[in-house]
Formats: sequence, structure tokens, C-alpha cells
Amino acid sequence: MKFFELKKTSSNKELLSFLKEEESQDFEIEKTVLDMIHNIRKNGFNSIIEYTKKFDNYNLTEDNFLVTQEEINILAKKINPDLYRE
Repeated sequence: MKFFELKKTSSNKELLSFLKEEESQDFEIEKTVLDMIHNIRKNGFNSIIEYTKKFDNYNLTEDNFLVTQEEINILAKKINPDLYRE
């Protein structure tokens, strides 16, 4: 995220340029996410494996993909009570 520091010497042109750049970046992020969703819908679990390796550097397999109820219960206890909804 970039910040624009408004100074007495800042011009409208500088502000508009900054806003346009931010909008362009948002569009690129949205396009990337939509492409990823499309890829997952098309290729299923293989896409999940690919993205997990790319972004998490983790070798996901069908064997280590599932989470047991015990693991869920242990992790649920670590949730901040202010954030927990039943």
C-alpha cells in the first residue's frame, strides 16, 4: 500500500495520478484473483497444490490436505474469544 502525503505544494494533478495508479493496481489484483479462482474451478486440487507450493512453499498432497477433528478442536481453542462466532 502506498500513501500520498498531502502538502501545501501538492497539486491536483499529483493526487489524481496517485489515485489512478492505485486503481490500476487494484484492478490487477482483482484480475489475478479471478484467474486463480477460474484455474481452481477448472483444474481442481492440482491447482490448489500448485498455489500452495508457489505462495506457501509447501508440498501439499492428498495425504496431508485433510485436517482431523482433533486438530480443528485444538486450533479452535486458540481463537481470540472476541473474534469467535458460534
